[in-house]
Amino acid sequence: MSAIALSPHHQLQPLDAASATAFIATQAAQPLQAIPAAPACAHWGVVRDNQCIGIVALHQQQLTVLLQPQARQQGLATLALRAVRDWAFSQQGLNRLTAALPDSDKAGKRLLEKCGFGRSHKEYGYYDNQQDRCWFGIDLAQWQRSQQVAAQ
Repeated sequence: MSAIALSPHHQLQPLDAASATAFIATQAAQPLQAIPAAPACAHWGVVRDNQCIGIVALHQQQLTVLLQPQARQQGLATLALRAVRDWAFSQQGLNRLTAALPDSDKAGKRLLEKCGFGRSHKEYGYYDNQQDRCWFGIDLAQWQRSQQVAAQ
């Protein structure tokens, strides 16, 4: 996927694994296992004024989004997630996408629901046996139907 304009001042640009790993390392408040930095993982940076302010990763069928705190609540995560979701279904031929996040991440759950993902299941005590992890997913048929409805 090439660069995509998300807004007049923001782009979604492909990142190599080293750049993705460097960005993830700067986000100490976030669990580092949340975004795989393996070379087989596709990464995109959410870029403003030539500076990476967020990242979207797709590893196999699992999507992850991470934005710096000052970049949140501006609609950028929604735009970025929708762009990568659409690319994964229309260009890569994936049949399903998933995402996992802590049950306490209410904003993350709202983001996934806005992008058409539905809750599939919960893993109790996943994070240090203290916090639950919720899984969300969307399949190709659901995405295609949402595209048809949006076009009407």
